[in-house]
Amino acid sequence: MAKRSPALSKLRAKLMGTPRGVSRELFGDVGCDINDFELFNYVYFLDNVKSLRDLLKGLEELSPLADDALEVAKLMTEQDFWNFKRTLVYERKQKESRMLQKFFHLLIPDRFLAGQQIAKKARVPLGAVLIRIMEWEAETKPQSVQGCLFEL
Repeated sequence: MAKRSPALSKLRAKLMGTPRGVSRELFGDVGCDINDFELFNYVYFLDNVKSLRDLLKGLEELSPLADDALEVAKLMTEQDFWNFKRTLVYERKQKESRMLQKFFHLLIPDRFLAGQQIAKKARVPLGAVLIRIMEWEAETKPQSVQGCLFEL
């Protein structure tokens, strides 16, 4: 039997706790719980978050699903936050990116990359896929979840 990862244990504890979701104020209508989380909820969050404090709060709520984004946010200053928000507005309207590389994980956390492709193909919510990816990572300890995409 595979040893459980700390991130998976954290996720299981979160799913067993109450409430079982993320803030509607920060993420919009998420549905019943984290299983119903979709990429548009994350886009809503990034577009509408008003402070570094709320960015950190929202990413903590998503933890451990987007811990790479949380780590980036923890290193941000208030000035970094406002630079990110200004660049995000430009990013949404222009074809060429001006986003600093250090903020890429905030734009789309690593697990979301593979998770969104799987969710779209399987026609299930992103949150359910992310949970399953974390279970799979704990069972197989792969270097990357990208390999499973070729099986779909």
